[in-house]
Amino acid sequence: MRSILFIIPHELLGFPLFGLGWVVFGLVLALIARWIWGKANQEKTESFLASLPTWGILGLVVMFLFPRFEMIDAMGNAVGIPIRGYGVMLLLGLVSGIGLAMYRGSSLGIHVDTIIALAFWIFCGGILGARAFYVIQKWDEFAQPTMAATLWKILQFTEGGLVVFGGLIGALIAVGLFAHLRKLPWLPLGDLIVPSFLVGQSIGRIGCLLNGCCFGGVCDTNLPAVYFPHGSPPYAHQLIDGELLGMKLTVQPNKRSWKIDKVAEESIAAKMGWQSGSLVSDLNVGLVTAIRRDPTLPPMIGVDLKVDGVQYSFGPKELPTNSLPTVPAQIYSAIDAGLLAMVLWWLFPLVNRDGIIFGMGLALHGVSRFLLEMVRSDEGGQFGTDLTISQWISLGMILVGCLILARAYRSPTWNRPLLGRSGTFSPATSSTPQN
Repeated sequence: MRSILFIIPHELLGFPLFGLGWVVFGLVLALIARWIWGKANQEKTESFLASLPTWGILGLVVMFLFPRFEMIDAMGNAVGIPIRGYGVMLLLGLVSGIGLAMYRGSSLGIHVDTIIALAFWIFCGGILGARAFYVIQKWDEFAQPTMAATLWKILQFTEGGLVVFGGLIGALIAVGLFAHLRKLPWLPLGDLIVPSFLVGQSIGRIGCLLNGCCFGGVCDTNLPAVYFPHGSPPYAHQLIDGELLGMKLTVQPNKRSWKIDKVAEESIAAKMGWQSGSLVSDLNVGLVTAIRRDPTLPPMIGVDLKVDGVQYSFGPKELPTNSLPTVPAQIYSAIDAGLLAMVLWWLFPLVNRDGIIFGMGLALHGVSRFLLEMVRSDEGGQFGTDLTISQWISLGMILVGCLILARAYRSPTWNRPLLGRSGTFSPATSSTPQN
C-alpha cells in the first residue's frame, strides 16, 4: 500500500512554491519570455493580449486553488501537495483506455477527433457518476457545517472515494448523450469503449491497492494474501470488527454492543483474559495525532472499548504493526478486468453485429463482479439481504447485457460501419440479413 507516492514540498529554499511563490514567479517569467518571443517574430499585439486571460487563469489557480490541495500536518503546518497513487493510476488507466480506443477506432474509420471528444465525455460522466455514487453511499462522511465546506469535501476525489459501478453508469449515460447529440449509433460506440473501459479499470484497481480501498476479508486459508500497514483502511476495518484484537463478535439486538463468540489464541483478547460470552461495548477507533509520522504513511490509530463494563485502551504501540492476512481483492479485480478486456479485444474482429461486444462485456463483467464481491468485506448487505449494493447492480448489469445481446442477434449482419471525421454515421457497404 502506498496511498501517497510523494509530496511536492510546500517550500523551496525557504520560499513557498504555491500561492504567491516560485510557481507564480515562473509564470511571470514565462509571460515575459512569451512577449519577447512575440516581438521577435513580429506578432501582433492583439494576439498577445488575447492570451492574457489564459495566463491570468493559470496564475489564479496557482495562487488560490493549489494551496487548498496542500496537506496539513498535525501541527497545522502546510506540508505540500500529495501525489496520490490512486489518482496516478486513475490517470494512467484513462490514458491507456483512450489510447486503446484510438488504436481500435482508427481501424474502423473513426477519426481521432471523435475518439478524443468521446473520451472527454466519458471521463466527465465517469468521474461524476463514480463520485456521486460514493457520496450518496457515505453521505455522513461528507456532510459539513456549511454548504461550501460540504462541496469542497465532495470535490476532493483524488484522495479516493470513487465507486467503479457509479463511474460505469455515468460513462454509459455520457456515451448515450454523446451519440444522441452527434447522431451516432450507440451500439458500435459501446462495442468500442467496453474493452477500453476494462483496461482502464484493470489499471485503476492497482490504484485501489495503493490506496487500501476495495479490500477483501481476512484470509484464513493458505491462499495468497496481502498485509496492510497500521492505520490503513483494512487495518481500521479489522480493528473495528474486533478481528485484529483476536475476537469474533456478534452484534446484539440493541446494536450497541457485541458478544464475543470466539477468542483467538495468543491474541490481544486472549492475553487480556477476555472470554467467549463477554459483552463488548463503546468500541471506538480514533486517530492518535500526538505522534508525528511520515505524512506519506497512513495515520497512527488507537482503539477504546469496554469488555463486561471494564474500560480498555490500546495505543499504536500495543496494537499490531500490520493487518491480518487479507484477501487481495484489488489484485483479483485487476486480473479479472484485464483478462476480460483481452477476450473482448480478441473477439472484436470476429463478430459482425452491433452490440455483441457491448452486451458480452456488461454481462460477463456483471457475473465476475458479483462473484468478486464474495471475497470483499468493505460493504454490507442492502435491502434486507446479504447482497451488497455492487451485487445488486451486477444483477442489473447482467440483465442489461443480455437485453443488448438479444437486440444484437435480432439485427442483420454487416461489414463494419465507419464513423468519419465529421462524426456522422456511414452506412455499411453491404448487409446480409440472417436469422
